[in-house]
Amino acid sequence: MENSQTIQAGFGLWSWYIFSIKSLFSNIKLIVLKTLDYFSVTILLKTLFYPWRRDVMTTRNLPINIRFRVMIFNLLSRLIGACVRLVTIFIGLIITFLVYILGAATIVVWILMPMLVLAGFIIGISKILTG
Repeated sequence: MENSQTIQAGFGLWSWYIFSIKSLFSNIKLIVLKTLDYFSVTILLKTLFYPWRRDVMTTRNLPINIRFRVMIFNLLSRLIGACVRLVTIFIGLIITFLVYILGAATIVVWILMPMLVLAGFIIGISKILTG
């Protein structure tokens, strides 16, 4: 009776191990998506050339020389907005890539952990026996 319980416990352990790997994959995917969402990369790409902080002046009913200055100001506001957004997108993609790499490393370590424990046990026993 004890032998069948031990076998069932072993299968339970492996099913938990497989479930934890699947859960780890889904959690890492969620963390990567949350990181992209935190930096709003898609929104920043859509609004790349919008003026910085919507700082735009109208040129209605202005003399031509002031209208030219306002147009240059509006262009500079768009360039500043594009620069800030590009830096934010770049930082967001770097952090997302690092999160992805750390997640992949976590999965590899988790998969190798049973073999590392077994290898450590065998090395320990061999060290004890060889003295």
